Amino acid sequence: MLKPLKKFFVPSESNKYQPHSLKNSSISTILIIVLLLEFFAIAFLISPEFRSRIGNLGAVLPAVLIAKVNNERADQQLVELVENPILTHAALIKAQDMASRGYFAHVDPDGNQPWHYLNLAGYKYKIAGENLAVNFVDSSEVHRAWMRSPTHKANIIQPKFTEIGIATAEGVYKGKNVTFVVQFFGVPQPESMVATVQKEVSTINNEGENVLGAFTEKIYASPRTTISYILYAIAGLILISIILKIFVAPKVQYKSLIFNGFLILVITLCAIFINYLAAQYYGEIASIDESQTALIYTE
Repeated sequence: MLKPLKKFFVPSESNKYQPHSLKNSSISTILIIVLLLEFFAIAFLISPEFRSRIGNLGAVLPAVLIAKVNNERADQQLVELVENPILTHAALIKAQDMASRGYFAHVDPDGNQPWHYLNLAGYKYKIAGENLAVNFVDSSEVHRAWMRSPTHKANIIQPKFTEIGIATAEGVYKGKNVTFVVQFFGVPQPESMVATVQKEVSTINNEGENVLGAFTEKIYASPRTTISYILYAIAGLILISIILKIFVAPKVQYKSLIFNGFLILVITLCAIFINYLAAQYYGEIASIDESQTALIYTE
């Protein structure tokens, strides 16, 4: 196992000081992989038709977002949030309302606060909070956007919260087909522990949760993030290959191999940069919400 890897990366007598990673055949293969990954990333970002053809790949998955929230809370040594199906149902009602009426705000066009939707779902709360997002196509990017906002992060790591519910809905916003995301947090009142609607709403908006394993689900829900990680890994391995080629056997150099390495390294870094610029340009209406995050205390 180690010997083939050594031949592939490390210049030595066994590979005539020509690591396979920098040979023309390997560089050509890596170049094709980089270009295909970048094509997929750009097409996925800018083309709703492309996304629809590949099914729900990249869909914002509530189960993934809940896992990320609980990872953040674990880092802060806070209690893990439990998904409450009634809270999830409330989030779904709010997401569908935004999707059907084409608005994006904590307060709906009728002047109703977020807590109106908790009441509609029958969720009795002592404390509640709401985070919103729109036009994201990557679960990891939704969570990162929330964590970069102090007010949204405050909801995610609010020590008093014990329950969570997340839902999504597809609709049109500012002339684009987008995904609306609603994240509700809550502390239920003791008398509200009602199970009558739990069976009905327990499976709402959790497609993929029972189909995919944890690792596969993260890739499935965050394809652009995964592609970026792969491109960074490729750039890192090529850089290591170049360093090894230059310094392991400094008296035996093959300029063509070093050139190959720098060429594919520059192309990979350009792909990463183009991917970043495309995300900034085409995701310009991607947002967490138009006002500060909502939070209410009734206790």
